[in-house]
Amino acid sequence: MTNTDDKFGVFNKRTHILHQLVDPAKTLTNVEEAKQWFFHDPALAVHDETCTLLEWVLLENTKLKYTMAFGTKGTPVTESEDWAGQYETQKAALIEANGWAKNTYRTERSEDHLF
Repeated sequence: MTNTDDKFGVFNKRTHILHQLVDPAKTLTNVEEAKQWFFHDPALAVHDETCTLLEWVLLENTKLKYTMAFGTKGTPVTESEDWAGQYETQKAALIEANGWAKNTYRTERSEDHLF
């Protein structure tokens, strides 16, 4: 479950589409299966902990699209202490520890947000 820290607004909306780099691509049947195929559990936990708004959708039974946005803790906090900064810090640590992605994928940025 995402955090509810939207008292000061929600910022840094980002949408990503994840493309499998395996051939043939694995057919995925639902969003939960797709999330588990692309990410390790700690990576999914980072999304849930740091995102204030988060939606996922399965595309073409092979791609995972998600839109995330982050609340702010207000002032004064440093950028690294705020939710978006914590997301980036925790993501980098998991990538370094080989604990972010379960399978290799390519990320496409999209302006077609889910919310």
